[in-house]
Amino acid sequence: MLYLVLKAAHVIEVTVILVAGVATALAGGIPILGTGWILWSIVLFSISGLAFMFRLAPLQARLADLARTGAEAGQLDQPAYHALSRQWELWGLVATATPVVALFLMILKPSLPSF
Repeated sequence: MLYLVLKAAHVIEVTVILVAGVATALAGGIPILGTGWILWSIVLFSISGLAFMFRLAPLQARLADLARTGAEAGQLDQPAYHALSRQWELWGLVATATPVVALFLMILKPSLPSF
């Protein structure tokens, strides 16, 4: 259940942020696909949202289930928990680093390839 709530909330958050960003660029007369730093910021932000929705949220739910089961049984499956935790750290890095890079692109506005 927690997984579904997290996934739904994140879909809404990502959608609102992307729509607001696109609307702002359009209102300012900035071509989204023709402006590299906007295009790649959107791509990076989308990667972050996808990583959270399809990897992090399910991993969080599995980690919580494993911890709950371990608490009920009085014995945590350490190797399984550690393996899931390592995956969560990797995907957490992807989901966190990509919007940070996007933030720098939006601040620095470098000349990047676009369509």
